Amino acid sequence: VDRTTVCDLGRSKIVLLELSERSGGAFIEKFELIQNPLRDSRPSLLLKPFFESKRFSREGVRVTLKGHGVIMRFIRFPKMKSEDLRGALKYEAEQYVPFEIKDCVMDHAIVEESVKAEDGEKMEILLAVVKRQELDPTIEVFRNLDCRLSVVDVDILSAMAALEYFYPEAAAGHAGILDIGTEISTLGIVRENKPRFIRDISYGTHDIQKRLRSRTDMPDEQIEGIFERDSEEKPEVAAAIEESLEGFIGDLRVSF
Repeated sequence: VDRTTVCDLGRSKIVLLELSERSGGAFIEKFELIQNPLRDSRPSLLLKPFFESKRFSREGVRVTLKGHGVIMRFIRFPKMKSEDLRGALKYEAEQYVPFEIKDCVMDHAIVEESVKAEDGEKMEILLAVVKRQELDPTIEVFRNLDCRLSVVDVDILSAMAALEYFYPEAAAGHAGILDIGTEISTLGIVRENKPRFIRDISYGTHDIQKRLRSRTDMPDEQIEGIFERDSEEKPEVAAAIEESLEGFIGDLRVSF
């Protein structure tokens, strides 16, 4: 049985799991939800016990990223061979991202081989660009753990891949995925098994907690644990959450 260690290195929580692939599909064999209260401070120390105990394999670890240094763009290029496209992107990518390309790592996928446009036949490309200052610390975390990384993915793309794998009918139709993070949330739209729209929104659970601190008298430990509870909140708490969500919902409306 093939087994793979997967890690979502979130700002406030870290998900560590082991997947196996058998004839019936993919199965979660082990799952750990690790609280990261210091946010980004030495995540390798939090992960160390799980690898030192050999509970999780150090070989071929897959990790996902998101953040202000991760940019996704849908762009159109004249039709060309894949080797020519890779070379062209090196020169053209800078006009699509607000970073110096020399300070980044980038990859791409062809979403549509042929798109008819007014100025001729085009191909639609999904471009992913990650700043090295965002990527290198992640690589360093796993280097410190003596782990060998096999894939560094983007959170929303891995979510889209999971949708296609586990819910093929939804992915073949028209589906939206909303990934609400600590500071950044990402909306992704999939149609006919292909990504069609991706947008980051500067809003996350941290914004809700900040609003609760200013609008209620809840103690910090209750605010920090609000997303761990499955209970009805007091009216003033629910009102503060709703108030915080209004701007976020407005951004989602604009996206749609």
